[in-house]
Amino acid sequence: MRKSRTSNSASVIEGKYTHSMDSDLELLGESKSGVLAKKITTAALMAALSVAVSPIVSFLPRHSWGIAIFDPVSVFWIIAFLLGGLEVGLLSTVIGTIALLPFDPTGIGPMFKILATLPMIVMLWVGTKIRSQGLGGVYLENPTSYFVLIVIGYIIRICIMVPVNLMLVPLFFPSATFMDIFLVTVVLNALQSALEAELSYTVVHSTRVFEQFGMW
Repeated sequence: MRKSRTSNSASVIEGKYTHSMDSDLELLGESKSGVLAKKITTAALMAALSVAVSPIVSFLPRHSWGIAIFDPVSVFWIIAFLLGGLEVGLLSTVIGTIALLPFDPTGIGPMFKILATLPMIVMLWVGTKIRSQGLGGVYLENPTSYFVLIVIGYIIRICIMVPVNLMLVPLFFPSATFMDIFLVTVVLNALQSALEAELSYTVVHSTRVFEQFGMW
């Protein structure tokens, strides 16, 4: 009888332990699902906001070629990245670009924007992988680290946008010279990169937004 009681007690304890493990695993699964849903929601929301603010561009100063001096749509794509990492940033950028295409009269404006924005996002991500020592998005709270990576991203951006503009601008403006296209591309992208980076950083890291909604 004594052996039976011991055996029964062990079974009860083992049963409770197994149930506890199952509960922990279930909660862990729910947590992962919740984070995934939160990331998808954030990406979609930032993409929707980028589309919502796109009409503002028509009221902003433009270059004589029709290029906006500043286009705020990509600010929300960078914010998506700063909040949720590379997957969230890329998803928001792709969704936003596709959603903007029907509203763009040229049909190529959003494609220019995604080409210009991706180097910034990817370079910030590469920086967190190489330099953050596991900190992830928290590493980008440091303004020096953030803006150094932005400058590198801008250089890569220019290496992409100059050839693209050299190919496409003459199709619409035959009188544009090589030097005209080069200078306009470098200056406008520098201005846009600085504004996009500053606004994104201010929204996410100069407030408590990352602390409350960061998903890294």
